[in-house]
Formats: sequence, C-alpha cells, structure tokens
Amino acid sequence: MPEISALLIIDVQHGFINQHTSAIPALVEKEQVNYDLVWATRLEYTAESPFLTIRKLSGFDHVYKPTELAFNVRSDARIILKHGYSAVSKEFLEELHSHNVTMIELAGMDTDQCVLATALGLFDANITPKIIVDRCFSTGGPEAHEAGIAVLRRALGSHNLIYRESKP
Repeated sequence: MPEISALLIIDVQHGFINQHTSAIPALVEKEQVNYDLVWATRLEYTAESPFLTIRKLSGFDHVYKPTELAFNVRSDARIILKHGYSAVSKEFLEELHSHNVTMIELAGMDTDQCVLATALGLFDANITPKIIVDRCFSTGGPEAHEAGIAVLRRALGSHNLIYRESKP
C-alpha cells in the first residue's frame, strides 16, 4: 500500500497573526496542494480553558473573528477544534489510523507550544511527526520559534525536521 501524504496545519487563525507570524497564512495555503490529506486546527477558548484558568490569558478580545482561520483551507480538508495545546485526540488518532497514516507533516503556530505538544502527542501514539520548520512560526518571535525547534530536534531527531527553503 503506498504511503499517504498528510499535513496538519496548526492554529493559523486570526487571533495569532502578529508581526512574527504574518507570513504564515500564505505559506500554509500554498503548502496544502502537496498532500493527499489535510487537517487544520482551530483553538477556541471555553470558560474552562486552561489558557484562561491556568495561564490567566484574557482570550482573543482584541481580535476580530479570532478563531477564524487566516487562510483558505482546501475544500476537502478536515477542521479540528481544540481547546488545549495538542491537537492529538482519540478521534484524530482514529482518523489517522483509518487512512493508514503513519507519518504526518506539521506546519503552523506556535512552534514552541501547540506544534511541539502535537508533535510529541503523535510521537507517543507511534505516528511519525515531521516538522516543516519554515512553515512554523511563533507569536513569541524568532527566539521562541528557535527554542521550539531545539526541543523538537532533541525529541524527534534532526531527520524529522524539514526545510522547504534552503536551511538558514
């Protein structure tokens, strides 16, 4: 059986677009055409959200349509609603297994938080996460992005980091 190419785009939504992440919507929108299967996540805060109760964030009050995706998702992509850092859930893992996905490439935000948590969750589920380094960004800036990449390199191995552009 041929390997299915799969992409997971994490939290590229209006609430996370800032001076450090403004390039990502166009990049991930173009990236989608290279895959058999595409998923995209949307983070939403509920009243019980750990982002509000533990981190004490104020939510997305400052952004118009904060949870709306900031790029055009291809028509057959599946949208995953999430409320914490990781996109890995029992339902998502069942979907991956139903399509015989054993490796999935990750792009999106934030490299040092949601991308990292999702990659480690996939790893723990024995699904190989490949990080598209130059399709991941952090709202915390380049230092936060690089910190996330350093942890991912150590946790997953350099061979699971992909560069679409020439490596800096």
